[in-house]
Amino acid sequence: MPIPDQNRNKEFMVRDNKWSVPLKVLLSQNISQADKVADDYWEYLRGLPNEDNLFSYANVCIQSLLHYHEIRSELTKMKDMNIIKSVFNQFVAKDSVDIKVLRGFIDEEYLLPIAYYAPTFLKDLLQKFEIFKKLFSYDLRTVTKCFTCNERSESAVNDNYILYLHLSDISTACTLKDIIDNNSGSWRQTEEICRSGCAIKTHQRVDVCYLKNLLIVQLLISNMKHVKIKDVPRSQVNINKRYYNVISGIFHTGMDPEECNYFNMLEQDNHWFKVANLHVDMKPWPKCSEGAFIFFLRETPNSKYMK
Repeated sequence: MPIPDQNRNKEFMVRDNKWSVPLKVLLSQNISQADKVADDYWEYLRGLPNEDNLFSYANVCIQSLLHYHEIRSELTKMKDMNIIKSVFNQFVAKDSVDIKVLRGFIDEEYLLPIAYYAPTFLKDLLQKFEIFKKLFSYDLRTVTKCFTCNERSESAVNDNYILYLHLSDISTACTLKDIIDNNSGSWRQTEEICRSGCAIKTHQRVDVCYLKNLLIVQLLISNMKHVKIKDVPRSQVNINKRYYNVISGIFHTGMDPEECNYFNMLEQDNHWFKVANLHVDMKPWPKCSEGAFIFFLRETPNSKYMK
């Protein structure tokens, strides 16, 4: 006769311990999902409609901003719905993208049938949304010094979103690195006389501080057709020991920068694509960057360890 199992029906008291999934695990899962959506979103390049052939100024700005993986990821994780999130969702879903609503939200004047200047719209767009402020803000510090008596003064401008660069000589081909070096980090003589009585002209240096890993650079130039910038797709620029590469650019095809003839060049999988409103074509980066005047850069991975 089998012996009954005395333990079969016994009940055991088990301590009820509180448990949860570690926060860092949840965060990593959310980030991974957001990155996946952001990556899947850019498996293709998609143009944007241009009503009445007047609004390419808005299209090129939105295209270059959405081309950043970091922005797509942030928008994917964003829970609250706003205009830029709505535009992003329409783009991802391959729906009709309502750029007109976004233009009107930035400023009602952008609803007028006028070909506005792309850099003006870009500046207003960046200042309208916290997501862009967070990713692009940097500070400028200006140092004025007399090399004779060492009299020195400093001033700072905080919360800048576009790095403006002067291009003094458009007749000579140069690199983007040369232009940045000539505009920041080096001393230039000014017309201002030292206030300590030296009767000597002072020197001035502009430093770019507290940079993020994303950077927008605009050339201040009236005639874009004659710009000659070499090796943009292959070169790195160094600002305060941080290295950046160009991943997209805004170009202008006419002589007048305020004419509405803009297009993008976007880098994807080591190829360059020209995006002009609804038209997307694989094209090489234009020779000597002719017509380029706004560049969108991303910091090179591990650049802080580079010499």
